[in-house]
Amino acid sequence: MLNILNNTFKGPFELRTHFNNVAGIYVITTIGNKIIDVGETDNLQERISGHERKSCWTTNMGCKLFFYQEKREVQRLEIEKQIRNAYNPICGIK
Repeated sequence: MLNILNNTFKGPFELRTHFNNVAGIYVITTIGNKIIDVGETDNLQERISGHERKSCWTTNMGCKLFFYQEKREVQRLEIEKQIRNAYNPICGIK
């Protein structure tokens, strides 16, 4: 588990893990748990399997995924924004 801004994220999971169809916020980290990307989704499996920033994750040694389950989109977007602002992830620039 990883605590980020008072939210407990489950993990770590390998990126090649088969994920369920769950909604929430994900963070991608390096081996040393440096956050290099953050995002929100209503379907984790679909989002990770076809993610457009996978090459950035690989380039920056991103190898672990942590996940915080949250059904409400408004909450997901707010948590993602807070993490993005606090950590400025290198692969998560929008």
